[in-house]
Amino acid sequence: MNKYQEALNKIRNIVLDESGDGYHTQRYLQDFYSNACGTLQELVYKADLLEWIPFPPKDEVTVCLDCLVPEVDEEILVSDGEDVWQDRWLISSKGYDYDYELDSEIDFEGLAWMPLPKPYKEQENE
Repeated sequence: MNKYQEALNKIRNIVLDESGDGYHTQRYLQDFYSNACGTLQELVYKADLLEWIPFPPKDEVTVCLDCLVPEVDEEILVSDGEDVWQDRWLISSKGYDYDYELDSEIDFEGLAWMPLPKPYKEQENE
């Protein structure tokens, strides 16, 4: 059972007051609710990262302060709506000017990206 399922189970048990004594709910509700909701909020943030992020127009990348773009040299997944491939986000300088581009040299306008997932790590048994 993963930690998200455990958090849901804790909330479910408290809401249903499976202990049946009425005391458990009042005394521990705040702690259980806080911990479980924090874990679920973590899942929400992670789920947001699994959505495709459209690249901004090329002329806005260098001036847009709140545009979501990858870190320079970051390996990313890129999609054109049909295919998905791994690429790298680069910065190229031309004198005093600089441009952002994909390592594949494919024009990124109209494409979307997302970060690569973290590699699998085997969990030790407790």
